[in-house]
Amino acid sequence: MNETLLVQDISLQYHKTKILHEISFCIAEGEFIGIVGPNGAGKTSLLKIITGLIAPSHGKIEVCGIDMLSNPASALDNIGCAIDYSELYPESTPHNFLKYVCRLYSIPDNLIESRIEEVLSKLDMLAWKDKKIGTFSKGMKQRIIIAQAIINNPKIIILDEPMSGLDPIGMIVVSTLLKELNDSGTTIIISSHQIHLIDKLCNKVFILNNGQVVMSGETSTLTSTEISRKILIKTVSTPSDNEMNYIMSIPEIEHAEKVNGGIRVYINGDINDQRRLLIALMNSGIEVYAVESLDSTEDVIIKAMKRRVE
Repeated sequence: MNETLLVQDISLQYHKTKILHEISFCIAEGEFIGIVGPNGAGKTSLLKIITGLIAPSHGKIEVCGIDMLSNPASALDNIGCAIDYSELYPESTPHNFLKYVCRLYSIPDNLIESRIEEVLSKLDMLAWKDKKIGTFSKGMKQRIIIAQAIINNPKIIILDEPMSGLDPIGMIVVSTLLKELNDSGTTIIISSHQIHLIDKLCNKVFILNNGQVVMSGETSTLTSTEISRKILIKTVSTPSDNEMNYIMSIPEIEHAEKVNGGIRVYINGDINDQRRLLIALMNSGIEVYAVESLDSTEDVIIKAMKRRVE
């Protein structure tokens, strides 16, 4: 799969304050990436660097093989983004605003009208195309902001908090559109505090804290990582009280309780501690036939977000 975005040793510093610390990753064509982290983690700053809105103190960005720092115009031809939008033109209409954006992207005049109609239709805003944006709710404005990010059929779409201000119907409309675009091969990167959205849409997540990537991986496998701490140990027979006392005596175990089919364990340790726990159980005569994580993706992400990086 082709590499769409390369982020290499990106750092950002304002005066003596370090905002980002040597962040590196690459994103393949057609991936759907979620970037999460607590307030002040550096998410928006990273997205601004990727889209050329601010320059890094150090590092390299390549978009579809094009160096962002030395050739930003060519690099940005491949990107559609919505980052830190303060306000749209209140006296304009969606039609006129998007027509202006189309011309900025040098979309041929004979394609502009059909493109505007297509994008507004997908965002369920076609009926409002000639209404003044100043009369719109925050959620309606958010749909227009997303419309301008996709109007040029970019190879990469980058959105900072795309669901901001949207009602449940709007969230479904935008989620469906983003999923369709990704299924067609568009690379999408979103930053969001809505972890359930990241879990639903994204195939990979980067977790930031203190300006560093503290964890990354596919959303489908996050719960099997070293910070998974709630596990179900399935046993052939229900453990006796003596066996439960033995389990509770293992230093890494915070809590253990009998459940149907086995033991629910809360472990304070990494994946190596989990491995040692299973060996100890089997050595004690407790017959184990399966183990599964009880952590949700949200549990894992929140724990990773709490990691402090010196």
